[in-house]
Amino acid sequence: MTNERNHKKIMTFLILLILLSVPFYLFIATEKRGEIQTLYSLVIMLCPGIAAIITQLIFQKNIKGFGWGWSKTKFQLLSLFIPILYSLVIFLPIWIFGLGEFSLIELGQFLGEEFDIPLVTSGVQLIALSFLYVVMIGFIGGFFALGEELGWRGLLVPELFKTTGFLKTSVISGIIWATWHLPLFLFGRYTDHIPYWYELIFAVVGMIGIGFLMNWIRLKSDSIWTAVIFHASHNIFIQEIFPALTRETEISGKITGEFGIGIALVAIILIIIFISKKPDPFPIK
Repeated sequence: MTNERNHKKIMTFLILLILLSVPFYLFIATEKRGEIQTLYSLVIMLCPGIAAIITQLIFQKNIKGFGWGWSKTKFQLLSLFIPILYSLVIFLPIWIFGLGEFSLIELGQFLGEEFDIPLVTSGVQLIALSFLYVVMIGFIGGFFALGEELGWRGLLVPELFKTTGFLKTSVISGIIWATWHLPLFLFGRYTDHIPYWYELIFAVVGMIGIGFLMNWIRLKSDSIWTAVIFHASHNIFIQEIFPALTRETEISGKITGEFGIGIALVAIILIIIFISKKPDPFPIK
């Protein structure tokens, strides 16, 4: 595919993405926070994938090329465990220095509410329900993560990589990925305890930096499933499990989670590593 055709493919994807996403942005902006707004926020995650599939059908008449192969299992395991690792890096100092208390009681309350059962206090119950919750949310989250990742790392990242190289690809795709999320951050208001500007700055920096790592694994493996697993694992552990293990304080709320300074610092370290080391992945097929 020539550079011109490649650029047309990317622009077609972005135009379709905007056309599909804008109605849901409007729904989310006009709805009060609740189940219906949450539903719109989930459905909009399918828009990048739908835009990517339509684009692929227009230009290639098929849906090959997204990286459907499994590749080596080590890449999938990396995608699963890396979000757990950097979540630990963020939350451990919070627990150790008393900025937010590690609490199994909080986890028991969280699981009790999720499964609509009385407060969970038994260690065996905590382990069993935690495992069940991770598996259950993993499958559900994986479906919606696939909806997003077919667009970002199924089409956009590989197409950019063909003409711009890894570093530029990660910067450009990261900015697009973060920009697409901005209306969700502004209108959805995932958090109440931190100001808009704080939420936006650290969320955007975090997404761009984490995107470097996701892109590298995706291109190195030539498998979209690495991105899906990484995305789902990130959402489960940094949004659900580790916050549920923490009795939050005003300070910890500004450090942890997707909108805290912790994930932004991790992202900045990743960006510095990739820029300095320049570990280009293997060319995509």
